Amino acid sequence: MVSLHIFFCYFFISSFKSFIKYLDEDSSRQRNFLIITFIMLVINNFMYNQTFLFSHISINSVFPASVQMIWGYLFYKNHLLFQIKIYSIISITFFIIINFY
Repeated sequence: MVSLHIFFCYFFISSFKSFIKYLDEDSSRQRNFLIITFIMLVINNFMYNQTFLFSHISINSVFPASVQMIWGYLFYKNHLLFQIKIYSIISITFFIIINFY
């Protein structure tokens, strides 16, 4: 099933490129995208995946995989921001809180 997940990721790369170009035009778009998708993922996590029904099979895997890929791009693009110690501590704290809830 992992190969199907990867197939969907490769299939939508062209749409990722155009969406990333759209996000790159304005930093507020990037910030809004990160905030909105973060809130969506947290709500889905608190509802035990009953809100969006993400999974590792079929079309349900496309959205979380897309968000992860775009977040990875945005984090790598702004990697100098994470060299500031307070942002590193805050991001690690949020990671731990969300994953151990």
